Amino acid sequence: MPEPHRDNRAVPAFVITPRSLGELSAIRYRFATARRGDGDDLLVVTFAGAYGVGSSGNGDALFMRAVIGLALRAFAPAGVVLDLRELDYRWGDMMASVLNDAIVGGVAPAVVVSDACRKALTSLVTDELGEDPGDRLFDGLDDALHAVHR
Repeated sequence: MPEPHRDNRAVPAFVITPRSLGELSAIRYRFATARRGDGDDLLVVTFAGAYGVGSSGNGDALFMRAVIGLALRAFAPAGVVLDLRELDYRWGDMMASVLNDAIVGGVAPAVVVSDACRKALTSLVTDELGEDPGDRLFDGLDDALHAVHR
């Protein structure tokens, strides 16, 4: 049997580099589920920290999208509430993709806001998503949960 052809050129070795989603962003997150009676679980994803302004927030958006994707697969909720009260968000269009990634079964996420993010999110929902902020943005968690649990 003939020997297989071997290339005598040196083949560079693979370099393994450990990676973490934390490299994308310093934003912190928490998960919780909410259920009323024997209904389906709703997922609450809380984000805290400073979202970069403009394109400086692109890594933050990628991180948030990855966290939401992980949570959707892990918990399989009927709907999502994004609690952004602890997130300092001033501007950045990639946040629209964060909101879109949290859509479950055609149900858009409700977003809990505070003074740290309300103005920018109101502008984003109105101008980028073309939606009424009154349908998406809420001052309290309970109102947001009710909006998703229709």
